[in-house]
Amino acid sequence: MPSMINDPDSLRWGQLVKSWVTGLDYIGTLPENQPPPDTATTAGKPWALPAFSPVSFSATIGGAAVQRTIPGVLCLSRADFMTRLNAAGIPAANFPPATTDVIIVQGDPQTMVLRLPPKAVLQQSEKDLKAGGAYPTPTFYDRLYSPQNGPIVHAKPPQLPDIAGIMNLHANRIGDYSMGLCA
Repeated sequence: MPSMINDPDSLRWGQLVKSWVTGLDYIGTLPENQPPPDTATTAGKPWALPAFSPVSFSATIGGAAVQRTIPGVLCLSRADFMTRLNAAGIPAANFPPATTDVIIVQGDPQTMVLRLPPKAVLQQSEKDLKAGGAYPTPTFYDRLYSPQNGPIVHAKPPQLPDIAGIMNLHANRIGDYSMGLCA
């Protein structure tokens, strides 16, 4: 499965996520002027998110039943999510075929959100990699690992027959994906 956001749109996606998190307009603020001033808000922007709501649930901690709350949750239809992406200048996204909804979750300093991929998506990714599929590496990393003013050095992930190397890379990326704090 390719990345959800196509490579040429990854910067715009990152700016959109930063806008959603902070309520500040990273989309309309030039990179050299970022972070945006407090007056450059997302209010009224067609790509802005509606308000999040807390969601309470029962949990068992130390053998005792307790109530806990996820600080911020929002559910959008796939179409509404795409409308917001399009309004932010992101023309397409790659969803697993059965996707109908997008749930957005935001923790707070006391609540870490651990994100798990769907089992079927993870297992299909493993099958694809073991069958010789390429491991997708966003091209924005190329500039980070290339010598200044030198030729672009492309990341070279492990390839067949190095199954252990491929599975180790996959496990590292899944681990990073699941608990990255996006800081």
